[in-house]
Amino acid sequence: MPDGSVINGEVAIRSADRMRRAGADVVKLEVHSEAVIAIVERLTREGFRVMAHLGYTPQGGDGGRVGGSLDGAYALFASARQVRDAGAESIVLEKVDEFVHRALVDRPEALPSYAIFSGKSETGGQSLNIWDSVFKPGFRARYFPPTARETVDAFPMAYSAIAIAEHIGALLSLTAAGEFPLSPPTLLSIDDVVALASSDPWAD
Repeated sequence: MPDGSVINGEVAIRSADRMRRAGADVVKLEVHSEAVIAIVERLTREGFRVMAHLGYTPQGGDGGRVGGSLDGAYALFASARQVRDAGAESIVLEKVDEFVHRALVDRPEALPSYAIFSGKSETGGQSLNIWDSVFKPGFRARYFPPTARETVDAFPMAYSAIAIAEHIGALLSLTAAGEFPLSPPTLLSIDDVVALASSDPWAD
């Protein structure tokens, strides 16, 4: 849901209802505060299917990667449990350390998950951005989709249906082959990784 669409419960209900009437199956909320978790709960009570976006949440002013320490990992796990208990049916993990991502989602009790710039996992999916598959960012980005070859000044000519199909098709192929995404080196120690592997992130 766009920035500003969940400033309170009433606005969130109206925003989600407009999206559902326009054909949305699920609404995705960036969860960056206890107030947003309360909105997740309210939306699910009203019959909306909710996907919770955890990790990097720019609408909340958070930046950088998440889970570079055990404390950061355990905080993310706590947020995942909170959104599950509030009724979210799935999660998106953005810019999360790959070991933390795997520890959270590669479990039978985990919510269905989709990763963005969070490496790979055995059971989780990937969220692939059509725009990012076509256009390069305005900064050096080692882990960005390798299919992005156009600069934004080529819009809209470079954003035709044919170009979109070519770029996202190539990115899907790379993802299916395990060649995308790459993941930045972890900041966790070996002991941290072992501790994560032996933890139960979905248990209170």
